[in-house]
Amino acid sequence: PTLPLLFAMERGTAAERELIRHAIEHGEVQGLPQIVEVVRRTGALDATRAVAQLEADQARSCLRVLPHSSARDALLELCVRSVHRSF
Repeated sequence: PTLPLLFAMERGTAAERELIRHAIEHGEVQGLPQIVEVVRRTGALDATRAVAQLEADQARSCLRVLPHSSARDALLELCVRSVHRSF
């Protein structure tokens, strides 16, 4: 959950940054609907997914040098699922 908030704060207005910062610092959930809207509007989820995809691609490249095994296959599958999961 951290990276989408960082992107939203980077891309949002000063008021939106303050809203997110205040919620984090005080553990408040009252502004959650507004924060979700900021995250969506700023493209923070897409940016986060792009970073996750780059990391997964890098991990897959590293794993491909390992000998074929069910463990390696499971880790490769984890790379795919970790990027394309939904909540």
